[in-house]
Amino acid sequence: MESPKIDKRTAEDLEKTIKELIPTCVPGWKPDEGDAGLALLKIFAHMAEEVILRLNRVPRKHFAAFLDMLGISLLPASPALAPVSFFLSDGAESHVLIPKGTPVAAGDKDVTFETQKNMLASPARLIHAVPIADAIYLGFDKPIQKGPVSIYFSIRQPEQTGQTHGLAMFCSFGQGLWKPLKIADYTRNMNESGTVEFFVPPGFVITSVPLFEEWENLYWLKVVINKEQWRAMPHINSVHVNTTIAAQVEHVEDEVVGSSDGNADQKFFLHRTPVISEEIMVKETGTPALTSARTPALTSARTPALTSTRTPGVRWQRVEDFFDSSSTDRHYMIDPVSGAVVFGNGINGRIPPLGTDNIIASYMVGGGKKGNVDAFEIRDMKTSIPYVDQVINPEPARGGGDNERIEDVLKRGPYLIKHRNRAVTLEDFQRMAVDVSGSIARAKAVLKDDCLILMVIPREPVDKPLPSPVLLKEVKDRLIDRSINTLSASNILVQGPGYVEVSISARIVPVSYEDAPVLETAIIDRMREYLHPLTGGPEGWGWEFGRDLYISDVYAFLEAIPGVDHAANLQLNGKEEDVTVNEYQTLCSGEHKVTIVV
Repeated sequence: MESPKIDKRTAEDLEKTIKELIPTCVPGWKPDEGDAGLALLKIFAHMAEEVILRLNRVPRKHFAAFLDMLGISLLPASPALAPVSFFLSDGAESHVLIPKGTPVAAGDKDVTFETQKNMLASPARLIHAVPIADAIYLGFDKPIQKGPVSIYFSIRQPEQTGQTHGLAMFCSFGQGLWKPLKIADYTRNMNESGTVEFFVPPGFVITSVPLFEEWENLYWLKVVINKEQWRAMPHINSVHVNTTIAAQVEHVEDEVVGSSDGNADQKFFLHRTPVISEEIMVKETGTPALTSARTPALTSARTPALTSTRTPGVRWQRVEDFFDSSSTDRHYMIDPVSGAVVFGNGINGRIPPLGTDNIIASYMVGGGKKGNVDAFEIRDMKTSIPYVDQVINPEPARGGGDNERIEDVLKRGPYLIKHRNRAVTLEDFQRMAVDVSGSIARAKAVLKDDCLILMVIPREPVDKPLPSPVLLKEVKDRLIDRSINTLSASNILVQGPGYVEVSISARIVPVSYEDAPVLETAIIDRMREYLHPLTGGPEGWGWEFGRDLYISDVYAFLEAIPGVDHAANLQLNGKEEDVTVNEYQTLCSGEHKVTIVV
C-alpha cells in the first residue's frame, strides 16, 4: 500500500489560503506585488511545503505509530441489532417475564444475541391490525396486563418525514371509552421501524369497535399517530407482539484479569475481544466499593449498557487518555480491539495497589459482520424460560461491522487531524459520520434550505444497504455533539440513501456455443456486482452519490465479461438511454434480463 499523504497542500494552496485570511486577520493590509509582507508570506508557504513533503514521506509503520501517539486507534467491531419475538405455549395463562440479557442464537452461524431490556410477554394473540385514518387498531383475543409490554412495528421508511411530536396509545374500557397509556415510542412517531413499549392499567375489557361491526368482540388497543405535516400515513409492513431488540453481544462476568505488582504503566489483556463495553474493578483492602456509573460519553445508542458486577471492590473509570488524570484518579484506558487495559503511572492516573488476582473485569464482547443474519435465522433459546415455546427474528439483523482495518485507519487519520473532532465543512460532517462506527462505509452531506442532510450507507453485502434506526440516531447524536454551535439538532437530518434501481436487459452473443448454458447466470451475477453501491462501478469502488450511469459504460462492461462476444439491444430501465440521479441518490441493482443469442 502506498504511504498515505498526511497533508496534500502545495505552496500555492497555502499561499492562497493565507491571502484569503488577510481581510479577516489584518483588515488594514492590502498587499501589492512589491510588498515585503507578501514576500514573507510566499517564503513561509514554500517552507511549510517542505515540511509537508517530509511528513508525507513518513513510512507506513511510522505513520501508524504517529497516529497511535495522537490517540487515533482502530475502531472496534459494532454489534448487529435485531428484533426478536417470543412466542408462548398454549398453556401460558399469565404474562411471562423475559429478563434483560436473555441469550438467543442463530444456531447455524454460531452467533449469540442478548435482549437489551426487560419485557413482559403476553399470552394474548394479535388477531387484527388495521390502520384507519390517523390510528392503528390492534385487536387481541385476551387482555394484556401490566408491563412493560413491547410491540414492534415494521415500517417502510418514508422519503420525507413529518415533524415528530410523539404518538399516543389507548386501550378500550368499553362503551366507547378509551384510556390513555404510558408509552415509550422508539419509532419516531412511526417514521421508522422500532418498538412501542407500554403499561396497561387494570380494567382492560373486551368490547367491539363500531368501525369493525363484522368482527367479533376483542380487546382493542388504538395507536394514534400525530400526523402534523404528514403527507400520508406511514406504510406499516407488519406488527409483532412480544418483540424486543437484541444485540449481538455476550456477557463475561467477573474475569480475573491479573495481579497488580504496584509498578507504573501496568498493562493487562482481557481474554476475549472485541470489547463492546466493560467494567473494571480493583480490590483495594479497606476501601468501600464505589457505585458511580460509567462516564456517559463512553457509551452510545448502539452500545448495550453493562450492569454492575457482583465482585466487591472499587470501580475504576475509563478515560480516553491520562492527560487530565491526577495521581489519585482511579482511571484506566482500554483498546477494545486488542482488549489491552492500561493503568496510570502514579503521576497521571493512580497505580492499582499491590495484590493477588485483584484486577477483575466484567465486560461484553461481540460485533462483526457475521451478526447480520437474515430474518428467521435467530431461533434458538440458550436458556430455558417457562412457557416460552419459540423465538424468531421477524426482520434481518443489521448494523454489525468488523474491526476497522489498518488501511482504513491510515486513510481516516489525516482527516481526523484536520477536523479535530469539530465539524464545520460538509466534508467534516461526512468524515465524522464514517468515524462513528466501523459498519458505516460511506456518507454524503448536502445543504438544503438551511438544513444539513446526511445520507449514510452501512457496510453490508445486500443489494440495497440501509442503516438501522439505532445507527442513524448514533450518527446524529455524534454530529450534534461535535458540530458548530450555530447548527441546531432540528436542522440536522440523518437518513439512508435514496436508491435508483437499474434493471438491465440485453441480447448477448457468446464467443462459443459451449458457453451459452452458463453464461446467462454468470452475466446476471456480474450485473448485480457491477451495480452494487459500495463495491460496483467501473473501478470497483462503488457508485458515488449523484453519479450517472452511461449506457456506453454498460456496453463496455458487458463486452469485457469473459465468454461475451458482443451485446445488442441494451436497455436501462426499459429505455435505450442513460440513467441520471440527483445528489441525494446512488445506484443499486434491479431485476435483469439476459437473452443469449446463438
